[in-house]
Amino acid sequence: MNVEFSSSVSKGGNLLKPQILTINNHFVSVRQRQSIFSTEERTIPRNIISGVEITRRLIGCNIYITTNGGMTISLENFSRDDAEEIKAIILGI
Repeated sequence: MNVEFSSSVSKGGNLLKPQILTINNHFVSVRQRQSIFSTEERTIPRNIISGVEITRRLIGCNIYITTNGGMTISLENFSRDDAEEIKAIILGI
């Protein structure tokens, strides 16, 4: 399995620097372009994820993925449907 989601411009996301979340069987990765020449990427193993929280806003949702070690990955400006699907996939619901 390899599923990819992107922050939504219509929900307030950046057109030129979207956050892209990739989920596969073993890892969750978030990448975002910082400039023309650089991209920031964070990858965590799925087996250390302790929770996924969704914060609904007036337009869109923010997603917070926490690990057993206390690290949090923040994702902003995703659609509500994508946020619920991301949570279900990561937590295996």
